[in-house]
Amino acid sequence: MSRAMVSLLVLAVLVLPPVPATTATVTTARRNCPDTCGYHLIPFPFGVGPSCSLPGFNLTCAVDKQTNDSHPMLGNSMLEVSFPSDVPDSYLFTTSISYTVKMIPGVRDYSIHWEAPARPFAISGWSNISLFVVGCGVRASLFIDNSAVEAGNCSVVCAEAQVMEKLTVGTCDAMVGLGCCFIDIQVNLRAFTLDISRINGSPSSKQVQAYMSDSMDPSFTPIGAYSGFQYSGTVQLDWSIPYQPKLPNCKRAMEDKESYACISNHSKCKDSPIGGYICYCQSGAMEGNAYVYGGCHNPPEISIGGGVLQIHGISEPDDFMSDSDHPLYALSGEGERRIVKWAIDNMTCEHAKMNKSDYRCFSTHSDCVDVTDDRTLRHIGYRCKCSSGFEGNPYLQDACTDTNECHQPDKYICKGICQNSFGSYTCTSCPRGTDFNSVMGKCQLTTIILGKNHSGFYVFFLTRQRRAYAGLNIY
Repeated sequence: MSRAMVSLLVLAVLVLPPVPATTATVTTARRNCPDTCGYHLIPFPFGVGPSCSLPGFNLTCAVDKQTNDSHPMLGNSMLEVSFPSDVPDSYLFTTSISYTVKMIPGVRDYSIHWEAPARPFAISGWSNISLFVVGCGVRASLFIDNSAVEAGNCSVVCAEAQVMEKLTVGTCDAMVGLGCCFIDIQVNLRAFTLDISRINGSPSSKQVQAYMSDSMDPSFTPIGAYSGFQYSGTVQLDWSIPYQPKLPNCKRAMEDKESYACISNHSKCKDSPIGGYICYCQSGAMEGNAYVYGGCHNPPEISIGGGVLQIHGISEPDDFMSDSDHPLYALSGEGERRIVKWAIDNMTCEHAKMNKSDYRCFSTHSDCVDVTDDRTLRHIGYRCKCSSGFEGNPYLQDACTDTNECHQPDKYICKGICQNSFGSYTCTSCPRGTDFNSVMGKCQLTTIILGKNHSGFYVFFLTRQRRAYAGLNIY
């Protein structure tokens, strides 16, 4: 039996071996380390250069030969990273994991292997990610790392064209398996092997595509499984201070002061669902980088979107901010806590929009808001904010970007399947046979108690999870 090896098309990866180094040693060495790569800030535990990062967080500052711009890349991989703030626990690393398998005549079995770009990274089994397989006449089996432990499997076949054309666009039913099937990722994956085998006696397509995503590509058409359309999705990689057998969680990690990474005052440790742990600053009045000394600090409480500045205590008289001296500000509140409302210009929105050369709401998907003094109702001017469904800085060109509401479950509650869309999101109920688990934040199999056996033990029946499907059912 021959076996064709299929190369990863999107992401070249490198597993970085752990480098013996204590947190104190690395932190001291960082005094001589660059903190930027081009225009990009490099916050610890990431770093560029020897001993400038914690093990597995080393970056390469690569130069684009065409633009001459510098970009940080994870290790020696092709995964470009960016850091929108100096708060490491908020970083999200998104990549595309996609393969196209050319079906060679006479070759039955194909094998694909993927590894995370570095040891701290993994695909989380809690992230509602699935591996989708599009094609005809194959069986896909997903194995953890290079082992024989199977994480799941599915089969995909194709019927006559007139049947395939009647199936619903943009949906995939693993129970039916016409044109596509999927494997839910319910375990943490730092590496996986995907075996694809032809199904004997079943018509096969010329190519098979496999990709990971949290939802089926909305452009998917079952009839397209014959023609080899290209589909894609993105995967969020979680990261943590790498799991070690001796330091599997926060409790054990804190016992080893030399390697414990949460070194800032007012820092906290949290067990990671992918193993290991992450550090963060105490909630409330602290923010910053918990991985460096003095990294957690009191934030300046200014809101670009809300147009307010929080003040704790005033050393000057109450009239220090008079209308004549500060026409674009208005002070309100009493006691130690005060609020300053501010505007970007003293015009009304109506007049500002007519003067395009001086209008300050530069970003697309931004809105103009008139600002008034709460005490006197005096019109101060206008400010800008990102439109509903977008976030960022409205005063910069194209800086209001789509809000992924599905990544903010505390703010945007969805007790079902959350699907982000441009400027909005949808929340659909859990598929039949599943219920929403508020602790895990995802739909899970429903457990139904059927009765007791003769020994007095309960007998359970577990329904199988299914995704939403409104197409043809075959019995």
